[in-house]
Amino acid sequence: MQFTSAEEALNYAIKREIEAARFYTQLAARMRKREMQEALLEMAEEEKSHRDRLIAVRDQGIFTAGEPQVQDLRVADFVVMPEITDDLDYAQALILAMKREAAARELYLELARVSRDEALSQVFTRLAEEEGLHKRRFEAEYEDRVLEGN
Repeated sequence: MQFTSAEEALNYAIKREIEAARFYTQLAARMRKREMQEALLEMAEEEKSHRDRLIAVRDQGIFTAGEPQVQDLRVADFVVMPEITDDLDYAQALILAMKREAAARELYLELARVSRDEALSQVFTRLAEEEGLHKRRFEAEYEDRVLEGN
């Protein structure tokens, strides 16, 4: 992945956040369980927040540091990606969300790695940590509701 400028990298990341927000909103509409709808809509809002932060960084150079790194449960590493269908169940939706968040985390880690600008690298590192938090939330829910049956 090569970008010719920080702005190009940021624009790419902004597009990814827009796609993620749209994905979670559409997936929420398919869910029968209200709690899963709410969780997915909350994720969509967080992705919109990421988009807004990236736009601020791009347009005004605004960046604020955040929370420390979170422990990765790695549950997403051991589950198979489900096919997206209209009858997706709760466990499948959680797996799908875990996988997407893991991919988003990896994307931001790669963008941080290839960035030539230290401040921009920090932005991408922080976003990777937030995507890791999202993944962790879905993994914990999966462990609690699916593996332990609560």
